[in-house]
Amino acid sequence: MRIYNFSSVSSPVSPSQDFRNLLETAWTKRANVRARTDAFRVLNGVASGVPGLVVDCFSKFVVVYGYAPDLHSRYPDFARHLSEVCGAQGITFKDRIAKDEAGRDTGHDLFGSLPETVIVHEGPLCLEIHLRHPRNVGLFLDTRPLRELLSQTCMSHSILNLFSYSCSLGLAAARNNSGDVVNVDVSGKYLDWGRKNFGLTGLPMDRTQFKKMDAEKYLDWAAKKNLRFDVIILDPPSFSRSDAGVYSFAQDYWRLTRKCAGLLQAHGRLYAMTNFGQISAVDFSKRLRMELEVEGRKIQSISPLPRAADFDLEDASPREWVAGTLIACEVILE
Repeated sequence: MRIYNFSSVSSPVSPSQDFRNLLETAWTKRANVRARTDAFRVLNGVASGVPGLVVDCFSKFVVVYGYAPDLHSRYPDFARHLSEVCGAQGITFKDRIAKDEAGRDTGHDLFGSLPETVIVHEGPLCLEIHLRHPRNVGLFLDTRPLRELLSQTCMSHSILNLFSYSCSLGLAAARNNSGDVVNVDVSGKYLDWGRKNFGLTGLPMDRTQFKKMDAEKYLDWAAKKNLRFDVIILDPPSFSRSDAGVYSFAQDYWRLTRKCAGLLQAHGRLYAMTNFGQISAVDFSKRLRMELEVEGRKIQSISPLPRAADFDLEDASPREWVAGTLIACEVILE
């Protein structure tokens, strides 16, 4: 689950016309992204100048997330402006003020109507989006740069995609790849979702596995079997609770990192990511290096992955980043 906490360090626009102008600017700025995909972020809270408001577009439908109690007064008539500028056929609003799971709603429509699901396209990838899912719609937009990278670089590689959710990263890794792809998730329902995405994209599944298993248990099993991978993707939630137990970044992430290092081939790549809001990108990179060296692996390079252009973070200072902003690194081993 990606949890965002939007501060009010920037003064919100308030008049309706100011919001309209800001929205039109953001829409134009995303022209290059819109040419590659019909799933993208329109407004990203304080980073886009609209604290408390996040707007995502999926095909002809818009999902609005509210992280403040007074959004309708802050941004008068924002639903009408979104429908006109985005050309939306339907807009739904999800209240995210409540911190706990019980407070997460499935959304109520502000304009038009929305289907339960819609198919979106990201380059050659086709993905099913569940517009009314109370947690996540099925696609993390901030990992698009990694999907694009995996599609370009995975050609004859063995891939391990941990915490795979709806398998969008595994799908991207399989797109031009003649090697095996293993998607691991504790939820069979999410893995079924991933299978559907593979089918929608038209990819054969004879070299793809969907393992319903706790990620750490899979790592332990793979180590006993002496399995090795060219690429491992580690993108767990900051916190989760399931039948397999409780996972938290602070307690578990670095142990999993070391176990991933033990399964990587020489010259292998680890894509390590987190949305944990209490660690900086610099500290995350330093800790990655330390943990891998403790495991006895020599590192050729550690470099940050580019941020998604539609998240408006390129010019934002760190104090304007939302808590939960994705930190993503590519580690190449010797």
